[in-house]
Amino acid sequence: MSAGIWLVVLLLAATSALAVPLEPGKLYNGETKIEVPDLGLAITLPEGWQGLLPPDASVFVMESRATQANLFLMGDRLTLEELRQVMSSRIPLDDGVVLVPSGQVREAEGWLEADYDVRGEPTLKSRIRAQTGTSGVAFAIIAISDDARFDDALAGIDAVSSSVVFSEPVQPPSPPGLAGDWQDYLKGRYVVRLYTGSGYYEEEHIWLCSDGSFFRRSSSGGSSLGSGASAAFGGRGQGVWRAEGALAGPGQLVLRYGATSFEGNASFGRWEAQGGPTELNYDLQLSTDDKLYLNDRRWFRDANQRCQ
Repeated sequence: MSAGIWLVVLLLAATSALAVPLEPGKLYNGETKIEVPDLGLAITLPEGWQGLLPPDASVFVMESRATQANLFLMGDRLTLEELRQVMSSRIPLDDGVVLVPSGQVREAEGWLEADYDVRGEPTLKSRIRAQTGTSGVAFAIIAISDDARFDDALAGIDAVSSSVVFSEPVQPPSPPGLAGDWQDYLKGRYVVRLYTGSGYYEEEHIWLCSDGSFFRRSSSGGSSLGSGASAAFGGRGQGVWRAEGALAGPGQLVLRYGATSFEGNASFGRWEAQGGPTELNYDLQLSTDDKLYLNDRRWFRDANQRCQ
């Protein structure tokens, strides 16, 4: 199961003795109990920590106001064995961050724990503590920090993990009829798919600009389909896009590369011009709980910082 399906959130201000549902764009202070009903879990923010869920985000970070240590929280439906497999593999997170295992997955007081290096960042290290609840929802807490703040991040892990409460997930009501079309819905969007498993990983990023142009970047690496052979591939390209169909039903996304687009093999560090236009087609679907699927795979929507 992919780390890319994991819900990760950035938390930052409100205090209450009662649980409050997590809301995009709302700030939370320490000692606030926050629940995610559709995952059937709740946590309490430690004293001195803050958090925020940015609109349409897939990453959830907690920050200590005193030390600026950070935690990432992740949740999805995973069995214990699937969770162990994910934690034994390299884990791609948002913004190109990839965690590489530096040791074996171990058990600690009912939780799984593992340590990681951060690819391309030798001064950083990471630890994950994760557990699958009785309802089949897995919850993970990720610390990523330098040595100076790592003990503070681990103290945050201890505080959050001791506050976790699992319950039966509550399915959200089906949204009312969706108005509009896929073209308007995707205009200005940035969407990303992340996958990892058995030592292999994939990343695919698409920026859909409002002027009808697009940029796409993809990469993969690790052992090749269980053969043990190491492989790495990457590509990038640009062109024009269009989307077809009404938002209330299935749609189609078409990416048409131009003759000056670039694709290439990242292993060799070079990019080769294509010989002519090429199209990529994706089937589009929104689930009743507002999850986005391209070709029956879950994709995440995040802030488009490249184009609007």
